[in-house]
Amino acid sequence: MTPMEKTLAPAEADAEKAAERLRLHAVIRMGLYREVEAMAGAIGLEANLLAPVVLERGLKQYDKVTRYDVNPSALLARLSKKAEAYEDTSTTEWTIKMSRRLVMRIRLRAKEEELSAAQMMTCLLVYGIEDLENEEDPC
Repeated sequence: MTPMEKTLAPAEADAEKAAERLRLHAVIRMGLYREVEAMAGAIGLEANLLAPVVLERGLKQYDKVTRYDVNPSALLARLSKKAEAYEDTSTTEWTIKMSRRLVMRIRLRAKEEELSAAQMMTCLLVYGIEDLENEEDPC
């Protein structure tokens, strides 16, 4: 089992708790959506089941680096630019179901940084993807 599969295994168990979930909605670039979709397909999941795991990873990493080392505004600006840099510039509306706790944490961070929850969600998706890609790469 690859490190990514180990990390993402909880997503399958989370599918059973779908009734206990809240939703966040965002308009994101198709390129970003397709990247999450490709990652999910590689391990046999749907993008909607993988997205909360990626968001959680992004949020944990965001909290870790912004606590002492990195200016949150600078990090979010970099992540926003990266989200806008995806090749496919068309957009899609994406509603992601996730735990109430995760939704509240994302909304809180968004409010702290004076962003919408959708903007924060997009940045955290990008950061979660970065974190997962760095984990797989042994270098």
